[in-house]
Amino acid sequence: MATLARIKLFALAVFAIFSSSIALGDEPGLRKLTIAEPGHLFQYVPLYYSIEKGFFRQAGLDVKVLSTGRRDLAMKAVISGEAFASVHDPAEAALARSRGADVKIIAPVVNVAALWLVADKEMTLDTKTWRGKSIALPTPPNTPNSIFLKELRENGWVGVDRVTYKMKGDDDPSHYLKILYGGFGTDVTLVINGQANMALALEPGASTMIVKADKHVLKDYPETIGPFLNSTINVTEEEIKSDRLTVQKFVDALTRGYRDAQDHPEELAKVSKQLFPDTDRVVMDAAIKRMLAAKSFPTDTIFTKQAYEKNLEYLRLGEPNNAAGNIKWEDIADTSFAEAASKRTQ
Repeated sequence: MATLARIKLFALAVFAIFSSSIALGDEPGLRKLTIAEPGHLFQYVPLYYSIEKGFFRQAGLDVKVLSTGRRDLAMKAVISGEAFASVHDPAEAALARSRGADVKIIAPVVNVAALWLVADKEMTLDTKTWRGKSIALPTPPNTPNSIFLKELRENGWVGVDRVTYKMKGDDDPSHYLKILYGGFGTDVTLVINGQANMALALEPGASTMIVKADKHVLKDYPETIGPFLNSTINVTEEEIKSDRLTVQKFVDALTRGYRDAQDHPEELAKVSKQLFPDTDRVVMDAAIKRMLAAKSFPTDTIFTKQAYEKNLEYLRLGEPNNAAGNIKWEDIADTSFAEAASKRTQ
C-alpha cells in the first residue's frame, strides 16, 4: 500500500506540472482521456494521427497525450489512475505486471522492430569492418541495446567490459568496438559530430544520419526480424472492468485512424510534418517513406503472441535478469478489443 501511495503522489506531481497543457483544447460533452507517453516520438505518429484527424472525437472521446519523460513514469501514471492508458515498449508493461500491477496490453502502436543499423560508408555487414569503431546506443534497458548485443554475440564478439567488445582471439585494443551510451536522440548527434561511426536508430534519426552525415543502412531490422511488438497501448484491468465500453471506443477509433493513415499516406505525411516542425523536410519525407515500406505504421490494432514473444526473446538476451521476460502472453494480452474493432470497422 505504501508503494502504491508513493506512486500516486509521484504521478500527481508529474501531472501537476503538465496540467495546464492537458486542460487546453478540452471539448465539452466528450469523455476526456489522457495517454501517458515517455516522449514525443516519431514512431507514435499512428496514435497522433488518430487524434489529429478526429477519430477519437467522432467516438465521443477527447484524447490528450502527456509526455512524462520516461517510459516507467508513463506506466506509473496508468497504475496510479492518473492516465487512462500509456504508450511504450510492452516490456515496461510486463515489468510492471511482474511487480504486481494488473496491467494489460490492448493494442499495438508499432508492430515491427522499427530500427535501422546506420553506419559509415566503408562499414559492411562483415563485422570485421567494425574493428576499432564505435556505436551510439540509448542507455539500456531498451530494444536497440538488446538487438545490438545479440548481433555482436552471433558474430563472434565478446565483452571486455560493459561498453567494450572485441572479436574472439583479437586482443589488440585498437580493434575494440566501443559503445557510447546516452539518451534517445543523442545517437544522431554523436554520429553527425563524428564521435560515433554507427548507430541503431529510430526514425527520423536514421534518415537524418543518412541525409546529413552521408551514412548508409547496414541492416533493416523490420525486414530481418519480422513481426515484433515494439510499442503498445496499455491499461489496467480495473479500467477494463469498470468501463469496458470506453476501452472499446478507444480501440475502435484507433483502428479507424490506422486504416485511414494507410489509405491516405499524403495526409499522414502532412500531419507528421505538422507534429515535428523542426525536422528537415527532406529527412521527414525519407523517414515516412522508410516507415511505410517497413510496415512500421500498423494497418490494424490486431497484435499477436508471436510478436510479443519475439520482443521478450530479445529482452532476455540483452537483460537476462529482467523479470519482464517471465511474463506470459496469456497473463498480459487482451486482444478482445482489437478483434472486435477489426470486425466492426471493416
